[in-house]
Amino acid sequence: MDTKIIHLVSQYLAAAGISFVAPQEDDSHTNLLFNEATKSLETREFSKEDDLLSFHFESFSLIWRFAKGQEVFQLEGKKHQDVLEWLKEIAHKRLAKEYTYQFHYDLPYHLDVYDGFHLDDVQAITELYALRVLAQHVFENLKQLHHLDTEIRVWPHHFDTGGYAKLQERENVFIGFGLAIPDTVCEDHYFYISGYRDGEMMHTNKFDILSIGKWAEPEFTGAILPVNKVNSSQIMQFYKEAINRYGL
Repeated sequence: MDTKIIHLVSQYLAAAGISFVAPQEDDSHTNLLFNEATKSLETREFSKEDDLLSFHFESFSLIWRFAKGQEVFQLEGKKHQDVLEWLKEIAHKRLAKEYTYQFHYDLPYHLDVYDGFHLDDVQAITELYALRVLAQHVFENLKQLHHLDTEIRVWPHHFDTGGYAKLQERENVFIGFGLAIPDTVCEDHYFYISGYRDGEMMHTNKFDILSIGKWAEPEFTGAILPVNKVNSSQIMQFYKEAINRYGL
């Protein structure tokens, strides 16, 4: 079990958003809520009966929730086609609508290389869940501290958790921040922040260095902090220093 598998599973949720939620210019109809209370990733609601699709970390299952109940689909041993058949069937039953598995973006890996979903590494999924909990708490604290007007959501394309908001200290400056999965910028999960002035990304090569984390140009126009051996206080310090630079 690794991030790739959960990233791929999240695409079933994103496809539900595309199929059933009114489209938005910023693609926010596709993004997901990390719900610590239910230990799940969840779509937005897409019916008057509160229908939504979720992925439950502990049981490794998809759950179609609605106001008066739920239906559960265990992923262990199931193939991609099995999942699609269940989703199409329940969409017709609950919504009388067609579930379509189609996207306007590409992923770096594909379901056709897997012979079925298997929960091989319980520790890995536990650690991934704990990391998302940590990120959610940090970002909620960050929102409150800096009065940031943004949702904290999981974006299924890159599978990052984050937000985007106007920086109160500067009238024309916005920040994007989040937790990213390993990629060409960093081989580990990492926290990030970028700044935008008048719609243009702010370069950071003249900013003062950070005491924790680093400005990552040219690989990334902003600052990054790998998650390895950092706690919530250190992460908040990283964001405090970076936001201070953007706010000058």
